[in-house]
Amino acid sequence: MSIVETISRTIVTAPTPLRLGEFCEQYGGHFAGMMQGAKYEPDHYLFVPGGAAAEIVAEFGGYGEDEPGAMDPRDGRKNTLALCASVHRHPAAKFAHEFKAHGLDDYYLPSQAELMLCFANCPDIFAKEWYWSSTQRSAYGAWVQGFGSGYAGNFYSEDNECRVRPVRRLVIHPL
Repeated sequence: MSIVETISRTIVTAPTPLRLGEFCEQYGGHFAGMMQGAKYEPDHYLFVPGGAAAEIVAEFGGYGEDEPGAMDPRDGRKNTLALCASVHRHPAAKFAHEFKAHGLDDYYLPSQAELMLCFANCPDIFAKEWYWSSTQRSAYGAWVQGFGSGYAGNFYSEDNECRVRPVRRLVIHPL
């Protein structure tokens, strides 16, 4: 057994091994895999809620406004918090941040790399459409992931609409 800690700092024990795509209600969704921590950050397990209520179509928001705290290609939680704290409207991040399921309320809009992990490990949970990441590319565009084509790109203008599906993480702390 490995010990993991949620971003809300509640310590839980995760079953070993978790199977990719497996639904784990106690963790808030389908297991999408493990994200390696960047620099000195810990690794984390990523979970994706299923069902129609876990998804909307929305603008990224903030077209023409640079959000420097939301450009991390790996840390969707950090990006989401920066977008939600902004004075500008960011409907995609707001939906993900306010999403609640299975008694949990610590969801966020996944980063570019986290969405790529979802495409690699549990694409059937997603529609064959484009999904926003929380990773802003410029004041005018953000990274998207295509679940039909597999293409990841930065060509989507923030005033366009794409699908939004939140994720949550369990931070892995070594024994």
